[in-house]
Amino acid sequence: MTTTTIEHGFTVNPQAWPDQVCYVVMCLCGWSSPPCVRRDLAEACGDRHVANPNPPRPAPVVCAPWCCYGAGHPDELYPADQCCASVQLTVPLSMQPNIEDATEADYVDVYAMRRPGEAVQVDLSHAGGPEIRFTLGETRQLVEALQLVLGQVQ
Repeated sequence: MTTTTIEHGFTVNPQAWPDQVCYVVMCLCGWSSPPCVRRDLAEACGDRHVANPNPPRPAPVVCAPWCCYGAGHPDELYPADQCCASVQLTVPLSMQPNIEDATEADYVDVYAMRRPGEAVQVDLSHAGGPEIRFTLGETRQLVEALQLVLGQVQ
């Protein structure tokens, strides 16, 4: 078997790359089913992961009272996509330059999220970057720490 090692030590077997690509996309996106619903992707995966072009929709879920969607997510294709999310709050950052767009202020977004089968979490992201995920207990600790620091300087 011939393999090639690429950046970050990921080893690719050329004969199995379609399966590896599908698996990596599934892992990165948190999907429970293969992503190969497009014909070109299905052909790349050797038709092993071809999804029904008109898949049955999962039954709606009961949304959290704070979910900004609130209808049970009936249009999602997979149960794993039926996530409840709160309204996203944005805090502008006047002391942080926006390196991507100098005409806009930098910012931090915060919102609550509940993924299927998981506990509620609070997600915080800087300028649309990757989220930092907090449990509710960790969120309380962060709030207390910020309040203590603020109390020290006021």
